[in-house]
Amino acid sequence: MNAEGGNLIRLAIDAPQPVAARAAYTLQQLLATLGVGIERNAARVAEWPNDVLPCVPEEWETTALAPPGTDPLALAFWHLARVEEAQADVQRDTHGRTAYAGSWTARNGDDPLDAPVDRVREIVRRWAHAHGVETASIWPGGRRFALALSHDVDGLRRLTKAGRKRALKRAVRSIGRREAGDAARDVKSVAASLRGGHHDPYWTFDRIRDMERARDARSTYYFLAGHVVPEDGENQEAYEELLPEAVRVVTEGGDEVGLHPSYTSYETPGLVHAERLRLAGLVPDVEHVRYHYLRFDPHRHARELVDSGVRTDSTLGWAERPGFRSGFSFPYRLYDLGRERAHNLVEVPLVLMDGTLDAAHYLGLEAEAAWPHVQAVVDRVARLGGGAAVLWHNDYLDPVASRGYDRLYERLLDLAQARGGWLAPVGEVAGRLA
Repeated sequence: MNAEGGNLIRLAIDAPQPVAARAAYTLQQLLATLGVGIERNAARVAEWPNDVLPCVPEEWETTALAPPGTDPLALAFWHLARVEEAQADVQRDTHGRTAYAGSWTARNGDDPLDAPVDRVREIVRRWAHAHGVETASIWPGGRRFALALSHDVDGLRRLTKAGRKRALKRAVRSIGRREAGDAARDVKSVAASLRGGHHDPYWTFDRIRDMERARDARSTYYFLAGHVVPEDGENQEAYEELLPEAVRVVTEGGDEVGLHPSYTSYETPGLVHAERLRLAGLVPDVEHVRYHYLRFDPHRHARELVDSGVRTDSTLGWAERPGFRSGFSFPYRLYDLGRERAHNLVEVPLVLMDGTLDAAHYLGLEAEAAWPHVQAVVDRVARLGGGAAVLWHNDYLDPVASRGYDRLYERLLDLAQARGGWLAPVGEVAGRLA
């Protein structure tokens, strides 16, 4: 989406560096979600600071503590630039990810679904109106909000010969524990796989497409293009063999393909680029990524993604809780603190993941118990008018093995549609920025 005419402005910022550069970046991100573009030669001029948006220079320091909010733009910058994650003593989990427990949100006892940057966005809206600038929704067709639908494809074949043996052994153990439902699921999956073809809990592409097209929805699939360590998934040889067919099925079905950088890409410079080139051999224009295990540090990896030709990332979310890790419900460009400028990389915030709800080391919820969390996410994004990503892995959409999480996804789609949401691939949601 490109802003035109009355929705183009020129900024006049009266502040020292680096405050001026940071304020310009922050204004540009928030205005882009209001349908307003910044153009050096635009006739209409908007001044900062003023009474609506004051400047408090000391609040622009890049410290671990969030600014008090006297300067609203400084607070928004602190969140968007992930200043707390740039600190040397940031708390990390066993995978090297910034830990939710050590975040400002958790330590301050805030709701992870709170979106402080969205509140600053409303102040910026008033500031724009005071300069005679009209604002508008960036979502097409009068849609109220957007959900970027996505699927991380960590496995393509679960029930190899060895996999069937493991499943049957699991079924026997389940019977011994009087867990008949779990046993029945494994036996049904094995029986289906013996019919040949792609009767496997991981090969759910046709079912996902049917679910989504019935609701006028499309999505992004993130595929691994390298397997280095066990964390990169089981049955890795089968994945390599089936990858070309899986990519073909997705693209011919009209969905978007992105790269799922492998586990060790977190600490291996150049690996993302190599994997992107490999996936680009199967589908042109691989411009979208989400890191495996959500192992993404914007201060380490964003520049590498830009240099590789990547256009969007959708990794910034909490594995432990649904919520807005950057305090914002809209896509925005990441910031390079070293060069004091925006990256040419759009972050589509990840607000909800199936594993967050289901995994025993996170929330550990059965599908029905997880529904209130799903409903809260959709309702919050709808109320904010934002555009955030949801992640449902392909194996969570098998009717047998997913333990009801496939139906939970359908309920999510139905609720989003009922609330007036646009259900689209990550790249298309990112592309709506002014």
